[in-house]
Amino acid sequence: MSHMERNQKINLNGYECGYLLSFIYLHKDDEDTSELKNVIDQLIQIGWKIKEEAGVKVEKLPKGYFKLTDKDGNTFIRKPYGWEKNLFSNLTNRKEVS
Repeated sequence: MSHMERNQKINLNGYECGYLLSFIYLHKDDEDTSELKNVIDQLIQIGWKIKEEAGVKVEKLPKGYFKLTDKDGNTFIRKPYGWEKNLFSNLTNRKEVS
């Protein structure tokens, strides 16, 4: 088995996951990120899992906006990031508003 075939683990907190994903996404036009697809997919899933575990409720609003509400009632409304656009159907803590 070559060194390229072994899986390696790194420890990241939620902030670091988001930062790394944002960094990769911001540079996707400068670099070919296709070889990082597996890493990107894992970071996306970790990010959504962190939101779910933290009690963040996600609503999909008209025109593609997301409404995120934390357990304290703080609410953020924003357009989804590029990597979030197709993930809404995979969330368990979601609600679609027409």
